[in-house]
Amino acid sequence: MINVFLIGKTETVRDKLTECYLKINKDSEYMLNVNFQYIQKDNWRQSLPRVPQGLVFFEITESDTKAEMLTIQNMLRIHRGLQLVLVTDSSIDYFEIARVYNIGNILKKDLFDHYVVRAITIRLMTGNIFGFKPYFPDGYTVGPLYKTVSGTVEMKDIMAFFEKEFLKYVDQEVNYKLRSYFYELLANTIAYSVVGITPDVRDSGLFDIPATIEIPEEKPFKISMAMDDEKYGFSIMDTSGSLSLQRLLIKLRRQSSIGDEAQPPGIWDLTGRGFSLLLKDNRLIVNIVRNSLTEVIFMHYREKALNKYESIIIAEIAQ
Repeated sequence: MINVFLIGKTETVRDKLTECYLKINKDSEYMLNVNFQYIQKDNWRQSLPRVPQGLVFFEITESDTKAEMLTIQNMLRIHRGLQLVLVTDSSIDYFEIARVYNIGNILKKDLFDHYVVRAITIRLMTGNIFGFKPYFPDGYTVGPLYKTVSGTVEMKDIMAFFEKEFLKYVDQEVNYKLRSYFYELLANTIAYSVVGITPDVRDSGLFDIPATIEIPEEKPFKISMAMDDEKYGFSIMDTSGSLSLQRLLIKLRRQSSIGDEAQPPGIWDLTGRGFSLLLKDNRLIVNIVRNSLTEVIFMHYREKALNKYESIIIAEIAQ
């Protein structure tokens, strides 16, 4: 049995998560068998049981943010086996809260569904963080398709393969958009994983992606694609593990307008825009094994509204 808790105070979030787990418990593939409990925020000390591991959805409100941050701090100190997901208002600087407590999963209160909750539960409670499977509960209509990239290659040839073998399945109206997103992801992979530049060099704007790239046979990267009737999924997995949860949260925050901000604080930054674009128009998932692997997945839905959830789903584990 998987123990899942919501610590909050609004009925809307409680009812929505309850409905999600009623659907998730019918999942015949993973047999998650979730025991979902709602705990009033003021009673967490008395009501949150000591369990060896568990998943906590923690509601953050604009009116009580400072006290809620103190509660997270105390809860993590007492209950070391818990995994946390923030459920937050859009007006709150949730990136900063996540950065302070090293939390990689954030849902906006009015922008999540049982598919997102299911995927997060599988990732955090079963350890199955890599690949498309948690996000395609009904299987695939195409794929997963893979290509491993190594040796002497040219950027244009990788993109040509992507267009010929992956984009042929994509609706024409989103073809160019998805090509642009994939290019941003590919450029990041080559810069950090293959060439091995530091974040400071990338931030300086003095680095250009070389036309021809030498990828050691022992350090290949893999590009992948899958789809079903409602969405497309694309990913790149490299063997560097050079990205970090902290850096990603900082970069995403600098490219985001929160509350009454007229524009993102990092609007003139030279880096971070690619991930920000992926987040704002897709479902973005990042998996990191420090100094070993990085996998970035983005999924684009045919129904446009489903691309606007801006859920943060990041897993970082030690090697």
